[in-house]
Amino acid sequence: MKRFLSVLLVSLTLVLSLTVLASAERYVTVILDGETLEFDVQAEIINGRTMVPLRKIFESMGAEVSWDDTTRTAFATKGTRTVEAQINNNQMKINSVTKSLDTPPMLKGGRTLVPVRFVAEAYGVLVEWEDATSTVTLTSPEKQSITGIWNEQYNYDLTPYITVKPEDYIGIHYPDYKVEISDESVAESLMTLLSQKTELVATEEACDVGNTVTVDFKGKLDGVYFDGGSAQNVEILLGQGQYIPGFEEGIIGHRAGESFEINVTFPENYGNDLSGKAVVFEIVLHSVKKTVFPELDDAFIAENTEYSTINEYLAAEKQRLESISKIENINTAKNEIYTLITSRVKINGYPKAEYDAYYNEFYAQYESLAKSYGMELETFIPAYTQVSLEEFDAYAVDYARSNVSMELIFMAIARAEKLIENITVADYIQFIDLLSAQNSMNHEDFEEMYGKDAVMMSLIIEKTMDYIYSKGVPVEQ
Repeated sequence: MKRFLSVLLVSLTLVLSLTVLASAERYVTVILDGETLEFDVQAEIINGRTMVPLRKIFESMGAEVSWDDTTRTAFATKGTRTVEAQINNNQMKINSVTKSLDTPPMLKGGRTLVPVRFVAEAYGVLVEWEDATSTVTLTSPEKQSITGIWNEQYNYDLTPYITVKPEDYIGIHYPDYKVEISDESVAESLMTLLSQKTELVATEEACDVGNTVTVDFKGKLDGVYFDGGSAQNVEILLGQGQYIPGFEEGIIGHRAGESFEINVTFPENYGNDLSGKAVVFEIVLHSVKKTVFPELDDAFIAENTEYSTINEYLAAEKQRLESISKIENINTAKNEIYTLITSRVKINGYPKAEYDAYYNEFYAQYESLAKSYGMELETFIPAYTQVSLEEFDAYAVDYARSNVSMELIFMAIARAEKLIENITVADYIQFIDLLSAQNSMNHEDFEEMYGKDAVMMSLIIEKTMDYIYSKGVPVEQ
């Protein structure tokens, strides 16, 4: 009996030891940008997947993290990117783009644990795993150069193709326009806001410019109704000039419920058999509506904007218009700088691969268009572009040369100033998020449409232009 108890105790001790050992082996050390992170709930391997605390990692990267207890969803926002992780849901979201996870987020000790892949996909974090020490090393996008994710274009000696010297782009004088926003410009913005909240109210008064009328009309030429001259329940904003001269003017002064005729003459250049012809339109005026603006007061501003008073709104709007004007001035200056650079550098030739890519791209655009019309390119070009095939080819050559020249110039400068290695993955993420938002697309579709290499090239061009601009000399205008 004693021997049995001894064996049992040994067995239990062995089992408990192995359990503790197995549990300890599941814990994971997390290093972010060289620093070991401390967690109140440990990162660990669960069902073969490395699960890490979302809040601690994302906040350490500078993201703002929030929690919705109703939907049990964690949100993290950093720069242009917001990600969502819902407990027990293997669908994550990046700026509303849904991505699948093989292991859903989970709660443990009041903390949200997510697969380390979630962290990588959310913010472009580089993940490295060391099995011997159960250590996951994370490198934030700010610490990664784009050279690690870019299939570099023009990755060869550019000197046979371009001659560019520092004095060609450093110290360029550019116009520095003074930003002045008038009170009238701010008032126009306020009127735009008011016009978005107007109402159309029926009136029995005679209609006038600015009123919206609903009419039926039927046109007669020499007493006979003509094709295309009739319509019912048409809304017309009087004074817009959308119809032939005299038509809207003939409606002005009448009231809802009236029927009358208008005598007008079609313009000489109208483009069909009615050109220059005098006709009569029979009009039935169903309704007249006037535009009523809301009362402008602090309550209106508070209800329709993020500001509390009219003065707050006007001050903020002036700042917004100033910012827009500054950006426009900078872009104007950059265009002038680039034009000057192109006159200084010498293009000695065009690399074949890049030249052919742009040349073929030009043709492909029109081949696709021709196909949509069921035509061959050779027939489509003269018929729809009004140029000969030789002239069209010259346009393709110019398109290829101008694009390759631009890329050669910026790549040569970026290399000479060692700019590319200082552009980070975080820069790329912010850049593609902004571009995709401007084009009403998600970042994945945008990248697929234009290609990562092309987006990367655009980023390098922008960063290089920023550098050249920063080295320029502003001349007050």
